[in-house]
Amino acid sequence: MASYWNIPIFAYTATSAEFSDSKIYKTLLRTSFQSLSSISDATAAFMIHHNLTKASIVANIGTDSFEKISSLEKALRSRGITITRRVMFEESSSAQDLVDNGIMNELKDNSRVIIPLFSSTRDLSSVFRNATQLAEMSNSDFVYINPLIVSRNSAEPPIFYGKLAQKTIKTDYPNTIQIYNSYGFSDDLLNEFIAIFDKTKRIYIDEQDLFNYVALYESYCVFAKMSQKYLHLNYKNTTAFAGNGSRIDGKSFYNMAIGMTFSGVMDNITFDNGAERMTSFSAFYVDGNRDQ
Repeated sequence: MASYWNIPIFAYTATSAEFSDSKIYKTLLRTSFQSLSSISDATAAFMIHHNLTKASIVANIGTDSFEKISSLEKALRSRGITITRRVMFEESSSAQDLVDNGIMNELKDNSRVIIPLFSSTRDLSSVFRNATQLAEMSNSDFVYINPLIVSRNSAEPPIFYGKLAQKTIKTDYPNTIQIYNSYGFSDDLLNEFIAIFDKTKRIYIDEQDLFNYVALYESYCVFAKMSQKYLHLNYKNTTAFAGNGSRIDGKSFYNMAIGMTFSGVMDNITFDNGAERMTSFSAFYVDGNRDQ
Protein backbone atom coordinates (compact mmCIF):
# COMPACT_ATOMS: atom_id res chain seq x y z
CA MET A 1 0.00 0.00 0.00
CA ALA A 2 2.87 2.38 0.74
CA SER A 3 4.14 1.92 -2.83
CA TYR A 4 0.65 2.45 -4.25
CA TRP A 5 0.12 5.67 -2.31
CA ASN A 6 3.75 6.71 -2.84
CA ILE A 7 4.42 7.06 0.88
CA PRO A 8 7.93 6.54 2.35
CA ILE A 9 8.14 3.78 4.92
CA PHE A 10 10.97 2.88 7.31
CA ALA A 11 11.50 -0.73 8.37
CA TYR A 12 13.65 -1.09 11.47
CA THR A 13 13.10 -4.80 12.23
CA ALA A 14 12.32 -6.37 8.85
CA THR A 15 14.73 -9.19 7.93
CA SER A 16 12.90 -10.84 5.02
CA ALA A 17 14.83 -11.02 1.75
CA GLU A 18 11.72 -10.21 -0.27
CA PHE A 19 11.82 -6.60 0.96
CA SER A 20 15.02 -6.14 -1.04
CA ASP A 21 12.96 -6.17 -4.25
CA SER A 22 12.83 -2.47 -5.12
CA LYS A 23 10.47 -3.16 -8.03
CA ILE A 24 7.77 -4.09 -5.52
CA TYR A 25 8.78 -2.10 -2.44
CA LYS A 26 9.49 1.16 -4.22
CA THR A 27 9.40 3.44 -1.18
CA LEU A 28 10.82 1.17 1.54
CA LEU A 29 13.95 2.18 3.44
CA ARG A 30 15.50 -0.29 5.87
CA THR A 31 17.45 0.77 8.94
CA SER A 32 17.44 -2.72 10.47
CA PHE A 33 20.87 -4.03 11.40
CA GLN A 34 20.59 -7.03 9.15
CA SER A 35 18.45 -8.71 6.55
CA LEU A 36 18.54 -12.21 5.14
CA SER A 37 20.18 -10.79 2.04
CA SER A 38 22.92 -8.94 3.92
CA ILE A 39 23.89 -11.78 6.26
CA SER A 40 23.80 -14.27 3.38
CA ASP A 41 26.17 -12.04 1.42
CA ALA A 42 28.42 -11.74 4.48
CA THR A 43 28.50 -15.53 4.87
CA ALA A 44 29.42 -16.02 1.21
CA ALA A 45 32.11 -13.32 1.41
CA PHE A 46 33.66 -14.99 4.47
CA MET A 47 33.77 -18.36 2.72
CA ILE A 48 35.38 -17.01 -0.43
CA HIS A 49 37.93 -15.09 1.64
CA HIS A 50 39.00 -18.37 3.25
CA ASN A 51 38.79 -20.33 -0.01
CA LEU A 52 35.84 -22.44 1.14
CA THR A 53 34.25 -23.14 -2.24
CA LYS A 54 31.95 -26.04 -1.36
CA ALA A 55 29.33 -26.39 1.35
CA SER A 56 26.26 -28.34 2.38
CA ILE A 57 23.15 -26.81 3.90
CA VAL A 58 21.12 -28.60 6.56
CA ALA A 59 17.72 -27.26 7.55
CA ASN A 60 14.32 -28.23 8.86
CA ILE A 61 11.26 -28.33 6.63
CA GLY A 62 9.26 -25.12 6.92
CA THR A 63 8.46 -21.76 5.32
CA ASP A 64 10.93 -19.77 7.44
CA SER A 65 13.77 -22.16 6.64
CA PHE A 66 12.95 -22.13 2.94
CA GLU A 67 13.27 -18.34 2.82
CA LYS A 68 16.64 -18.50 4.58
CA ILE A 69 17.86 -21.25 2.25
CA SER A 70 16.78 -19.38 -0.88
CA SER A 71 18.59 -16.23 0.21
CA LEU A 72 21.77 -18.07 1.21
CA GLU A 73 21.91 -20.22 -1.93
CA LYS A 74 21.55 -17.14 -4.11
CA ALA A 75 24.46 -15.45 -2.31
CA LEU A 76 26.68 -18.55 -2.43
CA ARG A 77 26.10 -19.19 -6.12
CA SER A 78 26.73 -15.54 -6.99
CA ARG A 79 30.27 -16.01 -5.63
CA GLY A 80 30.87 -19.35 -7.30
CA ILE A 81 30.40 -21.52 -4.21
CA THR A 82 29.10 -25.02 -4.94
CA ILE A 83 26.28 -26.39 -2.81
CA THR A 84 27.09 -30.08 -2.55
CA ARG A 85 23.99 -31.07 -0.59
CA ARG A 86 20.79 -29.55 0.72
CA VAL A 87 19.51 -31.82 3.48
CA MET A 88 16.17 -31.18 5.19
CA PHE A 89 14.38 -32.95 8.02
CA GLU A 90 11.16 -32.70 10.00
CA GLU A 91 11.21 -30.21 12.87
CA SER A 92 10.04 -32.92 15.27
CA SER A 93 13.09 -35.10 14.54
CA SER A 94 15.43 -36.12 17.34
CA ALA A 95 19.20 -36.43 17.13
CA GLN A 96 18.88 -40.20 16.88
CA ASP A 97 16.35 -39.80 14.05
CA LEU A 98 18.89 -37.80 12.03
CA VAL A 99 21.40 -40.62 12.44
CA ASP A 100 18.96 -43.48 11.81
CA ASN A 101 17.47 -41.82 8.70
CA GLY A 102 20.89 -41.49 7.09
CA ILE A 103 20.92 -37.70 7.13
CA MET A 104 24.19 -37.47 9.05
CA ASN A 105 25.86 -40.07 6.83
CA GLU A 106 24.83 -38.11 3.74
CA LEU A 107 26.44 -34.99 5.18
CA LYS A 108 29.52 -36.89 6.32
CA ASP A 109 30.10 -38.44 2.89
CA ASN A 110 29.58 -35.24 0.87
CA SER A 111 30.61 -32.32 3.05
CA ARG A 112 33.43 -30.70 4.92
CA VAL A 113 31.76 -27.31 5.34
CA ILE A 114 28.24 -27.43 6.78
CA ILE A 115 25.84 -24.50 7.19
CA PRO A 116 22.88 -25.15 9.52
CA LEU A 117 19.77 -23.02 8.90
CA PHE A 118 16.86 -23.66 11.21
CA SER A 119 13.55 -21.86 11.75
CA SER A 120 13.76 -22.57 15.48
CA THR A 121 17.46 -21.92 15.78
CA ARG A 122 18.32 -22.83 19.36
CA ASP A 123 16.18 -25.95 19.79
CA LEU A 124 17.13 -27.48 16.45
CA SER A 125 20.75 -26.43 16.80
CA SER A 126 20.89 -28.51 19.97
CA VAL A 127 19.33 -31.48 18.16
CA PHE A 128 21.78 -31.15 15.27
CA ARG A 129 24.77 -30.73 17.60
CA ASN A 130 23.82 -33.93 19.44
CA ALA A 131 23.44 -35.69 16.11
CA THR A 132 26.97 -34.68 15.06
CA GLN A 133 28.27 -36.22 18.27
CA LEU A 134 26.36 -39.46 17.69
CA ALA A 135 27.65 -39.58 14.10
CA GLU A 136 31.21 -38.77 15.24
CA MET A 137 31.39 -35.66 13.06
CA SER A 138 33.88 -33.71 15.15
CA ASN A 139 34.76 -30.06 14.67
CA SER A 140 38.31 -31.04 13.78
CA ASP A 141 37.04 -32.79 10.63
CA PHE A 142 34.19 -30.46 9.69
CA VAL A 143 33.67 -26.69 9.59
CA TYR A 144 30.30 -25.52 10.92
CA ILE A 145 29.27 -22.01 9.86
CA ASN A 146 26.19 -20.46 11.50
CA PRO A 147 24.72 -17.24 10.09
CA LEU A 148 23.08 -15.78 13.21
CA ILE A 149 19.88 -14.33 11.86
CA VAL A 150 18.02 -12.01 14.22
CA SER A 151 14.43 -13.16 14.30
CA ARG A 152 11.42 -12.34 16.41
CA ASN A 153 8.59 -14.80 16.07
CA SER A 154 6.70 -17.15 18.36
CA ALA A 155 8.78 -20.15 17.34
CA GLU A 156 12.19 -18.70 18.03
CA PRO A 157 13.55 -16.94 21.13
CA PRO A 158 15.51 -13.77 20.35
CA ILE A 159 19.28 -13.91 20.20
CA PHE A 160 20.98 -12.08 23.04
CA TYR A 161 23.47 -9.26 22.59
CA GLY A 162 26.55 -8.07 24.42
CA LYS A 163 28.86 -9.92 26.76
CA LEU A 164 25.93 -11.69 28.41
CA ALA A 165 25.44 -13.50 25.11
CA GLN A 166 28.83 -15.16 25.18
CA LYS A 167 27.91 -17.86 27.70
CA THR A 168 24.70 -18.66 25.82
CA ILE A 169 26.48 -18.85 22.48
CA LYS A 170 29.13 -21.18 23.91
CA THR A 171 26.40 -23.49 25.16
CA ASP A 172 24.40 -23.46 21.93
CA TYR A 173 27.19 -23.30 19.33
CA PRO A 174 30.49 -24.61 20.76
CA ASN A 175 33.47 -24.75 18.38
CA THR A 176 31.62 -23.20 15.46
CA ILE A 177 31.98 -20.07 13.35
CA GLN A 178 29.26 -17.46 13.85
CA ILE A 179 28.53 -14.82 11.23
CA TYR A 180 26.98 -11.97 13.18
CA ASN A 181 26.74 -8.22 13.49
CA SER A 182 30.11 -6.78 14.51
CA TYR A 183 28.58 -5.36 17.71
CA GLY A 184 26.85 -8.62 18.57
CA PHE A 185 29.04 -9.76 21.45
CA SER A 186 30.16 -6.39 22.78
CA ASP A 187 28.48 -4.02 25.24
CA ASP A 188 29.69 -0.96 23.31
CA LEU A 189 26.43 -0.42 21.41
CA LEU A 190 24.33 -0.80 24.55
CA ASN A 191 26.50 1.64 26.51
CA GLU A 192 26.47 4.25 23.75
CA PHE A 193 22.71 4.00 23.34
CA ILE A 194 21.98 4.34 27.07
CA ALA A 195 24.35 7.32 27.27
CA ILE A 196 22.08 9.24 24.89
CA PHE A 197 19.27 9.10 27.46
CA ASP A 198 21.48 9.24 30.53
CA LYS A 199 20.28 12.69 31.58
CA THR A 200 16.64 11.67 31.94
CA LYS A 201 17.30 8.29 33.61
CA ARG A 202 13.96 7.20 32.18
CA ILE A 203 14.84 4.37 29.87
CA TYR A 204 14.78 0.62 30.25
CA ILE A 205 16.47 -1.48 27.60
CA ASP A 206 15.69 -5.14 27.10
CA GLU A 207 19.01 -6.37 25.72
CA GLN A 208 17.22 -9.04 23.72
CA ASP A 209 15.76 -6.25 21.60
CA LEU A 210 18.76 -3.92 21.59
CA PHE A 211 19.28 -3.81 17.82
CA ASN A 212 15.59 -3.07 17.29
CA TYR A 213 15.59 -0.25 19.86
CA VAL A 214 18.64 1.32 18.24
CA ALA A 215 17.30 0.89 14.70
CA LEU A 216 13.97 2.49 15.71
CA TYR A 217 15.73 5.45 17.31
CA GLU A 218 17.98 5.88 14.27
CA SER A 219 14.95 5.65 11.96
CA TYR A 220 13.45 8.72 13.62
CA CYS A 221 16.76 10.57 13.31
CA VAL A 222 17.20 9.65 9.65
CA PHE A 223 13.60 10.52 8.81
CA ALA A 224 13.93 13.93 10.45
CA LYS A 225 17.15 14.77 8.61
CA MET A 226 15.86 13.49 5.28
CA SER A 227 12.60 15.40 5.67
CA GLN A 228 14.54 18.57 6.36
CA LYS A 229 16.61 18.08 3.22
CA TYR A 230 13.56 17.13 1.17
CA LEU A 231 11.71 20.29 2.19
CA HIS A 232 14.77 22.42 1.52
CA LEU A 233 15.17 21.01 -1.99
CA ASN A 234 11.51 21.08 -3.01
CA TYR A 235 9.83 23.90 -1.09
CA LYS A 236 10.82 27.41 -0.19
CA ASN A 237 9.03 27.27 3.15
CA THR A 238 6.62 25.18 5.21
CA THR A 239 3.67 27.20 3.88
CA ALA A 240 4.41 26.01 0.35
CA PHE A 241 4.67 22.44 1.63
CA ALA A 242 1.31 22.74 3.38
CA GLY A 243 -0.20 24.17 0.22
CA ASN A 244 0.82 21.02 -1.61
CA GLY A 245 -1.18 18.89 0.81
CA SER A 246 1.78 18.26 3.15
CA ARG A 247 2.72 15.17 1.17
CA ILE A 248 6.18 13.69 0.75
CA ASP A 249 6.91 11.95 -2.53
CA GLY A 250 7.89 8.45 -1.41
CA LYS A 251 9.85 7.54 -4.53
CA SER A 252 11.82 10.78 -4.41
CA PHE A 253 12.51 10.10 -0.74
CA TYR A 254 13.74 6.60 -1.63
CA ASN A 255 16.02 7.85 -4.42
CA MET A 256 17.38 10.60 -2.20
CA ALA A 257 18.34 8.07 0.49
CA ILE A 258 20.55 5.98 -1.81
CA GLY A 259 24.18 6.63 -0.98
CA MET A 260 23.39 9.07 1.82
CA THR A 261 25.25 8.85 5.14
CA PHE A 262 23.92 9.78 8.57
CA SER A 263 25.36 9.77 12.07
CA GLY A 264 24.24 6.71 14.02
CA VAL A 265 24.58 5.64 17.64
CA MET A 266 27.94 3.93 17.11
CA ASP A 267 29.00 4.90 13.61
CA ASN A 268 27.64 6.30 10.37
CA ILE A 269 24.58 4.85 8.64
CA THR A 270 24.96 4.54 4.88
CA PHE A 271 22.19 3.40 2.55
CA ASP A 272 23.15 1.11 -0.33
CA ASN A 273 21.64 1.17 -3.82
CA GLY A 274 18.57 -0.63 -2.49
CA ALA A 275 18.01 1.95 0.28
CA GLU A 276 19.10 -0.60 2.89
CA ARG A 277 21.47 0.04 5.75
CA MET A 278 25.00 -1.17 5.00
CA THR A 279 25.89 -3.30 8.02
CA SER A 280 29.26 -4.52 9.23
CA PHE A 281 29.44 -8.25 9.93
CA SER A 282 32.18 -10.28 11.59
CA ALA A 283 33.05 -13.95 11.85
CA PHE A 284 33.40 -15.16 15.44
CA TYR A 285 34.97 -18.49 16.32
CA VAL A 286 33.26 -19.84 19.44
CA ASP A 287 35.96 -21.49 21.51
CA GLY A 288 34.35 -23.32 24.41
CA ASN A 289 37.62 -23.30 26.34
CA ARG A 290 38.07 -19.53 26.40
CA ASP A 291 36.22 -16.79 28.27
CA GLN A 292 36.02 -14.41 25.32
